[in-house]
Amino acid sequence: MELGIKFQRNLEQVRTAGHSDLVASDPTFPFSLELKRRRTGNHIPAGAWRQAQEASNKDDALFPCVIYRYDRLLPRAVVPFSAIVEAETGHKTNNMDDQADLSFPAFCKLTRELLAWRAERTGHDKGHDKDVFGTEA
Repeated sequence: MELGIKFQRNLEQVRTAGHSDLVASDPTFPFSLELKRRRTGNHIPAGAWRQAQEASNKDDALFPCVIYRYDRLLPRAVVPFSAIVEAETGHKTNNMDDQADLSFPAFCKLTRELLAWRAERTGHDKGHDKDVFGTEA
């Protein structure tokens, strides 16, 4: 992934409904991920957003996110507007219903911005010698 974060399958979601599909190695990762792969289509698969919202409520109140991909198309990510608001302003909102459908690179940029705001706000900047993108400062 473009973020330098490792992910593993969440085996709990196989046993119990309502959990995210992947677990990030970084505990500050701001999204609960629901992954969808289909042969045909061009929008978020039916029911996927509801699943992502349910998982985000169970997994530490993270932002819901659906990453979906159809054959021969690039992956897309659907996130709530509230994630974009926080990434741009540092302020949290409660609007988890309105959604934005982003390219995968835009989703990675959004995630980096959220991680940076949260690190700045909590004072837990993991790499004082690295910038927001993980490169040497």
